[in-house]
Amino acid sequence: MKKLLGFSLFIFLSFATFGQTDIADARTYNQGQIVTITGIVINNSSLGPIRYIQDDSGGLPVYDPPVTETWNIGDEVTVTGPMSEFMGLIQISPSNSSSVNSSGNALPDADVVPPNAVNINNEGQLVRVNDVTFDAGGATFSVGTYTARDINDNEVVIYVRSSHPLVGTLIPVTRVNLTGISSQFNGVPQLLLRDENDIEIAVDFYINSAIDQTNIIPSGFDLSWSTNAPGIGHVRYGETDALELGHATSGGMTTDPTVNMAGLDDATIYLVQPYSVDGADTAWSSIGYYSTRSLSTGVMKAYFNAPVDVSVSSGNDAVYITGAQVLDTLIALIESATETIDCSVLNNGRQDIVNALTAAHNSGIRVRYIADQGSANTVLTPSPAFPVVKGNGDALMHNKFMVIDAETVNNSWVWTGSTNWTNNNISTDPNNIVLIQDQALARTYVREFEEMWGSDGDLPGIFNAKFGENKTDNTPHKFVIGGSEVECYFSPSDNTTSKIEAALLSATNSIEFALLSFTHNALGSAINDQHDSGVNVRGIIESTGDQGTEYDFLVGEGINVQSHPLSSQLHHKYALVDENIVVTGSHNWSNSAEQRNDENTLIIYNDELGNQFLQEFTARWLELVTSIDAVPNLNGLEINLYPNPAPDFLFLDLRAEEQMDLKVVIYDMNGQVVSSFEVNGLIGQNIEQVALNNFAQGAYVLSIQSGDFITGRQFRVIK
Repeated sequence: MKKLLGFSLFIFLSFATFGQTDIADARTYNQGQIVTITGIVINNSSLGPIRYIQDDSGGLPVYDPPVTETWNIGDEVTVTGPMSEFMGLIQISPSNSSSVNSSGNALPDADVVPPNAVNINNEGQLVRVNDVTFDAGGATFSVGTYTARDINDNEVVIYVRSSHPLVGTLIPVTRVNLTGISSQFNGVPQLLLRDENDIEIAVDFYINSAIDQTNIIPSGFDLSWSTNAPGIGHVRYGETDALELGHATSGGMTTDPTVNMAGLDDATIYLVQPYSVDGADTAWSSIGYYSTRSLSTGVMKAYFNAPVDVSVSSGNDAVYITGAQVLDTLIALIESATETIDCSVLNNGRQDIVNALTAAHNSGIRVRYIADQGSANTVLTPSPAFPVVKGNGDALMHNKFMVIDAETVNNSWVWTGSTNWTNNNISTDPNNIVLIQDQALARTYVREFEEMWGSDGDLPGIFNAKFGENKTDNTPHKFVIGGSEVECYFSPSDNTTSKIEAALLSATNSIEFALLSFTHNALGSAINDQHDSGVNVRGIIESTGDQGTEYDFLVGEGINVQSHPLSSQLHHKYALVDENIVVTGSHNWSNSAEQRNDENTLIIYNDELGNQFLQEFTARWLELVTSIDAVPNLNGLEINLYPNPAPDFLFLDLRAEEQMDLKVVIYDMNGQVVSSFEVNGLIGQNIEQVALNNFAQGAYVLSIQSGDFITGRQFRVIK
């Protein structure tokens, strides 16, 4: 009886109801205690259904979507509900009762605090942080976290959620004042900006565009930007952050200066700070990283470990190689090294690869290796002869790249793509590998490698190693390789998702994508927007059951997206835009890839490579949209198509040993039926003629069915 009485008393205390109290006192109550507070709503739907309310004593969020999403900024509300906590954030959730007392009230004044004073002491309140600069100035906002810091290097973290009005807008490149709500996530303080009005330019003369690098040649490049008023453009530059090499200028007062950087060394990374001077004031940009063009060959090779469809080839057939050939290619590249090998690979289960690296190490070649801390990496235990760092214990070191001889002109290779060094990824799971011979790109990958390695030497600098959220945007992003434009981004420091989004939004005709995981809302919205604008979209997603998957959303919007139910795991992370822009690398389209994992992404503007990825995508797509792979042939039926490709007519030569009835269906590459007919009582030979005058140029599948048996053939229409 005493135990029961004690338990009842605990329940009573845990859910005790307190009368009206101020918010500061409410924040001290235990979880489960019922409080009643009154305050002014200080945010709207840009932060989702949560609403922060503030009175003279403090602030507190309330989360109860059916109720709180109806509250508007400036409403005075009274709410009763239990105290709770979500990921460290003190809140009321749900509300037992609430009322809107009045609307259109003035908001509380924001307390002015230093960047590092956004914390638990002002959680839930409006605060203002003055004179800070975004680390990512010049990029565009995407979903994720951003850092701004003052002149003393005190920093504040800003979080932007999906569907926020800042997504897709320019991150200021100059000093700003920020007003927002002090919040937190998992103990990390965050400043929540509500919209673009929470960002105030803190200077009278400022740069109002991203810095654009163009005309990249071995001896230099141009940098352009714009300002809100005329000034003379200048740059300070060097190979270190001392900017020791001097300065260049555009000359002449203009709001759109272009500074030519000349007399530079080829394939060299320069640190550059652009600025404009109007006579009385200076508009500063942050220091950026830019590379000159290399003198390398610029050779690009793509390999695919699943069969490709050369019926859509433009003349340069994609290369399908078996798992054994993948290993041969990789080991041959390792054996070609003369100076250095740097590997950054999530997972390795192949002893033959380690043996090749060990042989290189034993021959005097510097071998450095970074692996994921949480993955099996069975062949790295016990430790091999060469040094290994395992990193990113908070998320994934998810890269799959290797750099060979970065300091040589014509033997500097970057191996990248989606392929882990495991048996399944190499042999059975559809993957892509991209090999590029370019010293500028190789040096850039090495720079990223050494940020995680913690040093530029043979041995790692454990105390200087940076992974995941601790990395900074300290690499060039634009290259000209073999005459093609190439962009390179590393996550999570480089706002990679916004770059993928920009590539998708540049499409005018088509988008194809093949992805292991697709959960990022901003990219889902970009795909949907392009579909609505008339762009032909086709996509394949492996992990359609992931939490937050975009698969259901895209299908619901009528977008042609297929799941991948086959036994192998589609492990790709690529998109093809207008058949000539390839986005590939290790980066799944997920929040983790954007915000926490170590990833690398290339955006390659190249018709030939684009067509090779189209051949890969076509093969994967045809595996899914027609279900014609049940049997290779109907019993006793011979099928021939000619000509193939066909300009005006396709002839279908059918020969049957026994009488049968056939149904013939022609599908386009979207899986849509474009023609169908029946052939009844076939025995012996029969030739059917199919007119193609209403067929668009492209690839098609002809399916032939008799009873429960089905088979098919591919053909191409040319005009």
